[in-house]
Amino acid sequence: MQKNLNYPFIMAFVLLITSVCLYFLRDVLQPFIFGAIMAYFLDPIADKMVKYKIPRPIAASVLIIISLAIVSVLVIFVFPLFLEQFWHLILILPNLYEWLLNLGKAWWESFVGEEIKFNDAVESIRGEVQNNLGVVIESFFVSSIALIKFVTNTLITVVLAFYLLLDWDRLVGFMAKLMPRRHQGTLKMLFTRIDAVLASFFRGQILVCSILALYYGVSLMLVGLDTGLVLGLFAGLISFIPFVGAILGGGLAISISLIQFWQEPLVIILVLAIFIIGQIFEGNFLTPKLVGKSVGIHPVWLIFALALFGTFGGFVGLLFAVPVTAILGVIVRHYVEIYFASEFYTSKEP
Repeated sequence: MQKNLNYPFIMAFVLLITSVCLYFLRDVLQPFIFGAIMAYFLDPIADKMVKYKIPRPIAASVLIIISLAIVSVLVIFVFPLFLEQFWHLILILPNLYEWLLNLGKAWWESFVGEEIKFNDAVESIRGEVQNNLGVVIESFFVSSIALIKFVTNTLITVVLAFYLLLDWDRLVGFMAKLMPRRHQGTLKMLFTRIDAVLASFFRGQILVCSILALYYGVSLMLVGLDTGLVLGLFAGLISFIPFVGAILGGGLAISISLIQFWQEPLVIILVLAIFIIGQIFEGNFLTPKLVGKSVGIHPVWLIFALALFGTFGGFVGLLFAVPVTAILGVIVRHYVEIYFASEFYTSKEP
């Protein structure tokens, strides 16, 4: 049993080396990473289509075409509206900041009796946001180089996803053959657990986030919130961190609704109700049904992983924060199980 203690360390070492390589090659590997994620996400659907006597190449082609169609609709119809609302949100943030400061000032002066002056700070922030941030955002989206890079990476991602999806089962079988026969049982058990965790995150949690983003975005737009789509998508897409999506997105939405609908309290109540219903729906139905408890990451570790991976890996690092942390959790739990079963733990004092 003690010989098996080496396996988690070997797995952790391999994972560490892989993470270092991903960090230094993150810009080059982006389309490969997204292509692999896309293929992994679509593979169960392709397997079901094959069971219905649909050839694998046709199944892969249909799934890729449908995925491209969905992305095209989002880019053509949703993305321009998102940019418009995002820019509007950037412009009204100083007003929101000023409103919150005035609210805090009124509370402070009513309870403490001392006057606070912060008009210069508000004007400074307003000027910085409007003069600098707008230029940065505009240059980012208008840049022809960024557009060419995005289109190129998208095409590479789609091509890679198609070929990976076409030969996914063969690749998995090849990886299984590479396992040392002496340790196949342990390694297969670890990879089975890791696959369950990754499936839970990529296929379950991403689906939950997408449903919530759609629900929040459409609901906030229907009640008339000017930046409803942006805030709804933001709240939904970060909902994999328990309560954070609802608190941040809901807090911003309610604050903006207080400014926009300060004479219509019913709308403000509706905005609050949208996030309460979303949390109830997510906690009692979506997450239990689509995700379960497979990921098993404490929110504190999750936030730490996002901060760490985001600092060193940027956007790609954020994408890998949760799955890598979940994989490390599987390895650590396996090591703990072996430790509890070892003579070092179970033996009593002489």
